[in-house]
Amino acid sequence: MNKYLVASFAFFVFVGCVPQQGQVRDDSDTRLALMAAEQKRLEMRMDELAQGLLDMKSRFDRVEAAQASLTAQAAQRKSRPPKLEVVKIEPAKPVEEAAPVEEKVKPTGVRSKAAAPATPVEKSSAPVIAPPKARTNDGEAVKAYSGAFNAYRKGSYAKAILDFEDFVGKYPEHQYADSAQFWIGESYFSQGEFAQAIVEFNKVVERYPRKQRAADAYFMIGKSYEGLKQPDRARSFYGRLVELYPSSEAAFKAKKLMATPKK
Repeated sequence: MNKYLVASFAFFVFVGCVPQQGQVRDDSDTRLALMAAEQKRLEMRMDELAQGLLDMKSRFDRVEAAQASLTAQAAQRKSRPPKLEVVKIEPAKPVEEAAPVEEKVKPTGVRSKAAAPATPVEKSSAPVIAPPKARTNDGEAVKAYSGAFNAYRKGSYAKAILDFEDFVGKYPEHQYADSAQFWIGESYFSQGEFAQAIVEFNKVVERYPRKQRAADAYFMIGKSYEGLKQPDRARSFYGRLVELYPSSEAAFKAKKLMATPKK
């Protein structure tokens, strides 16, 4: 009997000491939830630390940039020369460069019999006037003008026309521009293309009425009308030339032509 009671008591004690299966599962879930919460908290903390590092780096970059700017300003102030008293000095007169001298040239006329006009080409009577001396360092323009004039002098009228047109296009306000335009008209006149010569000489009159080539252009317009066998139109331009430029050499020649009896 006593043995039976002892065995029963031991069984119940053992049963009471063994945990139930459901309770073990609940404890495991609780521990997993706590671990997950702790991991989330650690991740948030790491994000905060990373953001703090970024903020610190940004502040450090701004401080470094400001320091570099101050260093550059200090170096600039050290290298800046001291202010000196400005003494006004009258500028010296510019040294005048020699301008290309236009030689006295006689147009060679038409170079081939095939291109010769029905009437003989009359040689230009306009004086070859040297342009004013260059007052500025414009070597490129002077070189271009001289090259074009050399082409005219050699009788290469087509090339001279292109070169002078290029000069007028590039340097329309240059002191040689009126002469360049005048030699375009002369190039056409020398080839017997009197109508086109009139067009080009008119450009001199319209664009440069106060320049020295305007009087010569009026004279050559009259000569071109003579080439077109229109003496009345020629005399009207001679008269206009004498009226507008009475003291010019071209006006003197025009007076002589008008005084000559008509043939």
